[in-house]
Amino acid sequence: LFAFMDVALDVKRFCISNKLKIIKCLGSGGFGKVYLMQHLTSKRFFALKACSRLTKQDVFVNEIKMLKSLSGKCNIIRLLAVSRIRCRILLLMDYFPYDSLSEILYSMDFEEIKMYIYNLLIALRYLHANGIMHRDVKPANFLYNRNIRKYALIDFGFAEHCSVKQMPKFAMPSMMQWSISDHQCKCGIQTVCNHCLKKRTAIAGNMGTRGYQSLEILISVPHYTPAVDIWAAGIVFITLLSKTYPFWVPENDLSAVGLMISLFGTKNVHNALANLGYKLISQPVYPSLDLRKVCQTMSWLSCGNSDNEEQQQLTVSCEKCAPAMRQFHKTKYCCFCRNEELERKYPAGFRTLPFDLLRKMLDIDYQTRITAELMTAKSSPSPTPHTVVGVAVSLRFY
Repeated sequence: LFAFMDVALDVKRFCISNKLKIIKCLGSGGFGKVYLMQHLTSKRFFALKACSRLTKQDVFVNEIKMLKSLSGKCNIIRLLAVSRIRCRILLLMDYFPYDSLSEILYSMDFEEIKMYIYNLLIALRYLHANGIMHRDVKPANFLYNRNIRKYALIDFGFAEHCSVKQMPKFAMPSMMQWSISDHQCKCGIQTVCNHCLKKRTAIAGNMGTRGYQSLEILISVPHYTPAVDIWAAGIVFITLLSKTYPFWVPENDLSAVGLMISLFGTKNVHNALANLGYKLISQPVYPSLDLRKVCQTMSWLSCGNSDNEEQQQLTVSCEKCAPAMRQFHKTKYCCFCRNEELERKYPAGFRTLPFDLLRKMLDIDYQTRITAELMTAKSSPSPTPHTVVGVAVSLRFY
C-alpha cells in the first residue's frame, strides 16, 4: 500500500522539475502505474510509467535496454527519457491513444484484421532481426488507433535477447510426464484425475500471459526462440477471426495443453512433444479441427446466435466437435464440421482469408513454425508512416 502511495509523490516531483502536469492515471498493476502527462509549454501529451517499489528493478532496466535502440521504429513505442527519483524508475514515452479491442472487435472487417496482423508482424520482424524476443505478445500490448490506423507494440518487461541456434532437445523426467484424463465434471469440461494432481507439474513461470503461451513455454524448456512470439501473434489472429476475446482462458499450464489437444488434435501435440523428448499421456484421442470452420462457428456464436432454436437443431455438435465446444463455449450447439448452413450466411471473405497462414503461425512444433520475416517478405508494402514532428522538451535526469 505504501509503495503505491509514494508513486504519486515521486511523479509530482518529476512533473515540477520538468514542467509537466498529471492529467489522469491510465492504468495500474503489479509493476506500478501509468500516467497521462502534458507538457505545460508545448501542450504535448506523454505517457509516464512509474514503477512500484515492490517491483523488481531488473524488469524496468530490461525494458529500458530493449527500447533504447529500437523504440520509435516499425510500430514500436518510442521511449523519450528515463529518470530516477529515490528508488523509483520513471519511463517517459510517447502517448498513444488507442481503441480497446473488446469494443471494436465485432465491427472489424476482414481487411482491417489483415492490416492489424500485418503491422504486428512488421514489429516482430524488426525485433527478431535485432535478436530480441518480446515474449508477451497480446492485444493489450499491441495498441491500435482506428482513426489514424496506427499501431504501437508496448511493454518490453519480458523481452529477452535470443539466439538463432535451434532449441536443444532434452529428456523430461518421468515424474513430470504430462497426463490428461477423460474424467469430466458435471458441466462436461475435462479435468485432471486425482493421480495426476498429485504429480509435480511443469510451470511456465512469470513469462508471458496465460492463453498466449506456446507449447514450448508451457513445458518449461530452458531455451526459447522467436517462435514463441509467432505463436502468440497466431492466437491474436484467431481471436480476431473468431470474434472471441479472449480466445481461451486456461486455468493452468496443464489445462492449456488440454485446450491445444482439443483444437489441434492429440497426434499433433504428441509429435511436437516427442520431438523435444517429452512424453504425453492423454485420453481420449481427439482429431484436429479445421481452423476456418472453428473461426466461422465461434464468430457466429460470439454474436449471440446460439440461442436460435432452429440453428441449434441444425448444428448440434458431432462427436468430433463436442469436446472442443465444451471447452470453448460450454455448449453442445454449433458443429465445427457440419456448418453448411453457416457457409451460406457468411461473406466470401471467410473463404479467402489466409487461414493457411494462421495454421503455420499456430504450428504446435516450433521448429516448423513460420517466421515473421517469411510472412512479411511477400506481403504488400506497409503504408507510408505518419511522421510526428517532435517538440523539444527539457528533461532533468537524476
